[in-house]
Amino acid sequence: MLVILQSTLPLFGLLFASTARIDRITPKKIAGLFCGVVGVVLVVGWSPLALDRSVVIAVFASLGGAASYAVSAVYTKIRFAGVPATATTFSQFAVTTILLLPFCLFDLPGRSPTDTQLANALYVGLVGTGIGFLMYFWLVANAGVVAGISTAFLNPIFGVIFAAWLLSENIMPTQLAGFATIL
Repeated sequence: MLVILQSTLPLFGLLFASTARIDRITPKKIAGLFCGVVGVVLVVGWSPLALDRSVVIAVFASLGGAASYAVSAVYTKIRFAGVPATATTFSQFAVTTILLLPFCLFDLPGRSPTDTQLANALYVGLVGTGIGFLMYFWLVANAGVVAGISTAFLNPIFGVIFAAWLLSENIMPTQLAGFATIL
């Protein structure tokens, strides 16, 4: 359910970008975004949950997270319009490192990480996240907020592909239909 709720991110993005007058709501955009959400539902499946207090809190927290991320994309588009994606990405990494470093010092591991573990962490951080942020900031600056955050529709596709590759899980026909609907 979390993935489905997170797929509302581009809808929030369009709403906030139009409110900030940096994008227009059109029937074509709304149809495309709803196709993305439907595709995500097809990829991850739908299982109804009992609607108790914890589920309602989780739903609102998930929607709040998607809305907050959309606000940050609009802010990025407005505030950092002329800043190169490389500078924005480096600044984000630097500030995050500075803010999190003191907390890391309070919870040092009992042993030093191996060279392989360090290499994996650096690879995921620099290549996976770094390149992802470069592309994200470039898309937001050059293609717009909605295009930049619509990449969130791709997350469940990659999750299913990696689960099939690494965990030998089967890809179901409904998931393939979801892939096609998203793309």
